[in-house]
Amino acid sequence: MKNPKVKFVISADKDIENYILFKKYSTGGIKFLNMFLPEKLHGKKDETIKKYVQDNFNLRKEEIDKNVKKIKKEWQNIEKKYFDLVNKIFKNHPWSKGKYIGYASVFDMYPRNIKEKTFFFPALRQSKFPIMVTGHELLHFIFFDYLAKKYNYKGTKKHGKKAEYVWQISEVFNSVIENWSPYYKILKFDGAKKKPYTGVKYFEKMRKLWQENQDIDFLLDNYFKYEPK
Repeated sequence: MKNPKVKFVISADKDIENYILFKKYSTGGIKFLNMFLPEKLHGKKDETIKKYVQDNFNLRKEEIDKNVKKIKKEWQNIEKKYFDLVNKIFKNHPWSKGKYIGYASVFDMYPRNIKEKTFFFPALRQSKFPIMVTGHELLHFIFFDYLAKKYNYKGTKKHGKKAEYVWQISEVFNSVIENWSPYYKILKFDGAKKKPYTGVKYFEKMRKLWQENQDIDFLLDNYFKYEPK
């Protein structure tokens, strides 16, 4: 089975696109958007925020370049162990085709594109956190592909499950794995060892199920066959 090769790319234009799309598709409104923007940008117009991105990529170019080089090296050091473990979790499910590109961001929002296999990672943070974000997004990519194959889930309401429920379960699953010792030993980022920011009510049950039996089918069956609709 071939593992994806993750590319880490610096692009101010992509980060501007990140902001525009995040704002457009965010269901939490301006208050939610402001959680991911520096306070000085709250309430500012799009052109001001676009200028903020360009200025950061220009004025902090050396810092961003240095950080991304460190991130690339850090990922290369752990990627084999990471993929060995994740492939074991998902029973050697093949990674679907896609770009597998991470784009550096000066914001604190790191959305993903499941179809294209692209995501954003922090450009101005130390290397451990961007690596945690990278591992987190890759888990999402294979989780949704596995779900599509096993449960015929295509991103719409299926088997009585709403898309929001599936997204919540994906975030809870990531948190369970990030709290799991074999995974933590590879990424070694303490900030990942916390409850998810959504779907918290599912967390303790899922963690207990995973402790009982580290079998992805056993785990997902409990959430996509037996959970109340």
